[in-house]
Amino acid sequence: MRCKIIKNEKITGDIKRLVFEEPALAKGAKAGQFVNIRVDDNYDPLLRRPFGINFIDEEKGLVMVLYQIRGRGTEALSKKNSGEFIDVLGPLGNGFMVDIRDSKVAVVGGGMGIAPLLELCRVLKNKGNEVTAFLGFKDTPLLCNEFQNYSDFLIISTESGTCGYRGFVTEVLENHLYSNKMDFIYACGPKPMLKKVSDISKNFGVPCQVSMEEKMGCGIGACLVCACKIKNENDFDYKRVCIDGPVFYGDEVIFDD
Repeated sequence: MRCKIIKNEKITGDIKRLVFEEPALAKGAKAGQFVNIRVDDNYDPLLRRPFGINFIDEEKGLVMVLYQIRGRGTEALSKKNSGEFIDVLGPLGNGFMVDIRDSKVAVVGGGMGIAPLLELCRVLKNKGNEVTAFLGFKDTPLLCNEFQNYSDFLIISTESGTCGYRGFVTEVLENHLYSNKMDFIYACGPKPMLKKVSDISKNFGVPCQVSMEEKMGCGIGACLVCACKIKNENDFDYKRVCIDGPVFYGDEVIFDD
């Protein structure tokens, strides 16, 4: 799809949010899915870059992605201006399981892993669920006001102690679960964090879904770059994060390798 850029705004430091217009994508995308964006019309860099869908405004036909400037691809994307057009492929992958109502849910994000969780909170909240968002950062929190709008409780942690609880977000989650029952846990962030969340959910007997972050070449299952180990009855299989995921149940992912 050829999509018009509405905004490409700085959030903080090297983190920006791209807002583009595409009514069909806004209507059809689900929380947890992603898009693959060609960051330059000159095919340099050649490969598209995958970005989790951060937020959807279906009424206005807008889709938003949050990204950090880390290499040539995101650097090129950061220079795009309002009114320009980008080539977008999506929605891709499988989203979160959101067929749940009137339940208590925990949404756990670490660093840039918070990106797809804002849309998830919005959807869950609109279905009448009580949403507790646990967001962990190294130092500077992101999008706190927006998460506050779509959650009943917002709990922030920073490794530096500059804001909220000092320590890892998984510590806050675990402490919270000792005195607060949850019906479902959703998580996105670094793999060690996802493993810990999965272990915690198992210990407390709470079903959990995790959104995996892996390098992707094509985004449509052809290149096999994003394969990850998933348990089966006897051993394990390799599944592709881009089309079989990026969302999996936490107890089916093999994190240790």
